[in-house]
Amino acid sequence: MVGDSGQQDPPIYEEVVKKYPGRILAIYIRDVKIPERSEIVVKISEGLKEHKVEMVLVENTVNAAEHAAKTGLIFTEEIQQVETDKAQDKGEIAGKEEPAVTDL
Repeated sequence: MVGDSGQQDPPIYEEVVKKYPGRILAIYIRDVKIPERSEIVVKISEGLKEHKVEMVLVENTVNAAEHAAKTGLIFTEEIQQVETDKAQDKGEIAGKEEPAVTDL
């Protein structure tokens, strides 16, 4: 599961883990840099250890992909694609421009 620390993703994901034991392998939460929200993530992640689910607070999707590769959830070769997607999203490289609108 992937979300961010800005709203209710961590408590919702915690509920999903508890409701569906054994179905969630890892949770990645992008840190939106609000200290009290980050503290909530850390607290929830501690409680999820008994369910054998790791909730990881990450800076960005590349960090999440690196962790997922290290733990065997994705192939290491996929990290490069995540880096490319991130750069495209930020407009650093071409690839995700808005499609041209044409009159039909």
